[in-house]
Amino acid sequence: MAADQGNIEAMNSLGLCYSKGIGAPKDNQKAFDVYLKAAGNGNPEALFWVGTCYQNGTGVPRDERKAVEYYFKAAESGNADAQNALGFCYNKGIGVPRDDKKSFEYYQKAAENGCSPAMYNVSICYKKGIGIQRDERKVLEYYQKMK
Repeated sequence: MAADQGNIEAMNSLGLCYSKGIGAPKDNQKAFDVYLKAAGNGNPEALFWVGTCYQNGTGVPRDERKAVEYYFKAAESGNADAQNALGFCYNKGIGVPRDDKKSFEYYQKAAENGCSPAMYNVSICYKKGIGIQRDERKVLEYYQKMK
């Protein structure tokens, strides 16, 4: 199997299969183990999934600080989902002190990288003045980008 031979994309797919129970019994521990192995090779998608497992306590004890560590590594590699997740963590104070400005910055990076949920989050920041000055034109601009 390609995942057994170290193919990172196959490992990510196998982790997803275990986490969703697709073609194999659902097994969150196996999913986490596969993601962690792929993350050890620096794969941004796997780093994001390991962070998600830590944040939610899926297949591993919940550890919000470790979640942020993995999200940060993935975000630095340009993973938009991890950038959006970091925005959420800073917005809610999950694993890091709450920081509206950093929250907005990570949401914006993710939006620039094409993450639709982040575009919505940026629009909310502009609408409510979270980490940035209110700007109704920007709200509309980001709503339109989501379409």
